[in-house]
Amino acid sequence: MTPGSDDMADLDRPVTLRQLRAELQAFATRAELQAFATKADLQAFATKVEFRTELAALRAEVATKVELQAAKEQLHAELHAAKEELRTEVSSGFSELRAYIDFSSASLRHHFDLTAENFRSEFRGLFDWVKAGTASLGTHVEALETGHGARLTSLETRVTKLEIERH
Repeated sequence: MTPGSDDMADLDRPVTLRQLRAELQAFATRAELQAFATKADLQAFATKVEFRTELAALRAEVATKVELQAAKEQLHAELHAAKEELRTEVSSGFSELRAYIDFSSASLRHHFDLTAENFRSEFRGLFDWVKAGTASLGTHVEALETGHGARLTSLETRVTKLEIERH
């Protein structure tokens, strides 16, 4: 009994010519292969040597680990320098802003001091006017009361006299 064609357990076993022909029939024939691609068609593709040459060129282009580490350190140093420069600019910007705020607050304080002084003088004038008006009004009312009081007393006396004479 001969082993099957898919039996790969023993690759060193002897094979008869008939078995070999049966195995090879599963593969494509020369005519089938020529219909698929000719030698001229295959020459358009790169060869093993060309692939290796291209691979060597690509490997030369790829940076080494040492070069990458050096580039990383250089970028880190540049980033640190830029960060320090930005801090310097920001701190000078803050000091300029602080100076502007101090100037603005001093200007605003001066303006409010002038406004408060103006308000005090206006209020003082109003107070004096009201006080003067009230004092003169009080004097005027007292004079009226005194004058009317005397007239009232004289009228009451006269009315009382008339009432006595009538009764």
